[in-house]
Amino acid sequence: MTKTSLTSAAVILAGLSATALAGELANNTTTPVNTVANDAIQTPVENPFSGHVAIGYMSKHVSRGLVMADSSTDNVIPIDLAGQYKFSGTDFSIVGELRYDWMLENGFEHSRGGNALCDEGTLRLGLRKQWEKLGLDTVLGYQFVHGGIPGILNTRINGKRDRVIFDHNQPEEHSIFFDISYDFSKVGLDGLFWDNRIQATFKWMSGWWFTSTLGYKYEWTPNVASILSVTWNATSSYFDATSINTNGTQGVSLNLDVPCKVTENVTVMPFVSAIWAGNGAITAGKRAGHPVYRNFAVSAGVGVAYTF
Repeated sequence: MTKTSLTSAAVILAGLSATALAGELANNTTTPVNTVANDAIQTPVENPFSGHVAIGYMSKHVSRGLVMADSSTDNVIPIDLAGQYKFSGTDFSIVGELRYDWMLENGFEHSRGGNALCDEGTLRLGLRKQWEKLGLDTVLGYQFVHGGIPGILNTRINGKRDRVIFDHNQPEEHSIFFDISYDFSKVGLDGLFWDNRIQATFKWMSGWWFTSTLGYKYEWTPNVASILSVTWNATSSYFDATSINTNGTQGVSLNLDVPCKVTENVTVMPFVSAIWAGNGAITAGKRAGHPVYRNFAVSAGVGVAYTF
């Protein structure tokens, strides 16, 4: 389940996108990631408030297109709460999202000393603008991440974070992001979509992250669909000479999501993703002298969302 970004199940806020819920639960890309959230949010309603509550299970923790080699990051329960307030008579909305990736190996603690990662928490707030005639959906916002893979990306070759200003071992990341989603049905290509995120991180690491998802949604019935997509994650000027990763492609994934609408407000979505490490992630293993990320991994699971 890796859809994309902010609009990518992450669009509703990064959850509000054409593929938002799936991507968010499965890829945190995101990953992502969308579809469920987007359908709910774009349905005409008198109430200016709308959103979703979602919970799921995924066999591997996938973040920024990366999968840790350490098995303590396997078996994750992602929990996602997203919503928006639409301003009357306009195409603008305030959107927000809270997401928590609970790694079962951590038990009921946020972190355990023997585990590779602490749980990953994300907060997003932004302003959404829909361009109906153009088929565009955009969000400009702020993102805060605590722990997870964004945290370990601050690891240095010497194993110390002596050049990062933290007083704990669960680093934070602060970013400004811009999500843009395009619906190709406006040019006669029904079901085809393109979700993109540009993320400028300014604290503590600084640099650029890029996430792009190209996908196709086929509706088998009014209540069942399949979404096939490809997601690319990359960085520029994010890692320096002392970082464990190098800049460039961090990961590429092939994703299949099958959203099934059970009731008017409840959707169940099985998903599976095949993830390949990019050159930036592969370099980490060479520098560390041992595997840091999986060069190839498959993550599967299911999400359940209630939209309102």
